[in-house]
Amino acid sequence: MEAVANIVGRAELMCGLGMIGALVLFMRPLTIKRAVAIWLCFTLALLSKEQGILLPLLLIAAIPLRKRVVPQADI
Repeated sequence: MEAVANIVGRAELMCGLGMIGALVLFMRPLTIKRAVAIWLCFTLALLSKEQGILLPLLLIAAIPLRKRVVPQADI
């Protein structure tokens, strides 16, 4: 029974890793490579668990924070 519980827990970790990775990438100035990496993180999160669909909303909510972190000239 514990072996199955460990496998189920990995999906949550992968979803969290994809979402946090996308947020970290989003906080830096956007380039084409960074946008592709954010898309790949979104794909990882979405394929791991259905909660990954919330990543675009999370990125939209992070826009005010991003304006404070990233200098205006880079946006």
